Amino acid sequence: MTQTTTARALEPRWQPLCSLADLVPQSGVVALHEGEQVALFYLPDTEQKVFAVGNRDPKSGANVIGRGIVGQLGPDLVIASPLYKQHFR
Repeated sequence: MTQTTTARALEPRWQPLCSLADLVPQSGVVALHEGEQVALFYLPDTEQKVFAVGNRDPKSGANVIGRGIVGQLGPDLVIASPLYKQHFR
């Protein structure tokens, strides 16, 4: 028997980790969820207000993405890594 993946299975599943009052506008906060560090970014001026990404910088391997700078390159929202300044969408 083969396993198939539906589009619904790929949808993100949100878990409450903190209240909106715990987040800093235009900045990142790191939370621990099931042993994984998650960087939460609160962007109150966007349609989707809170964004969650892994806190691990893929280039350096350091857990620093939550300290990154939020910005925009063209139409895309990005986070600039605080170490090597790469941009991630």
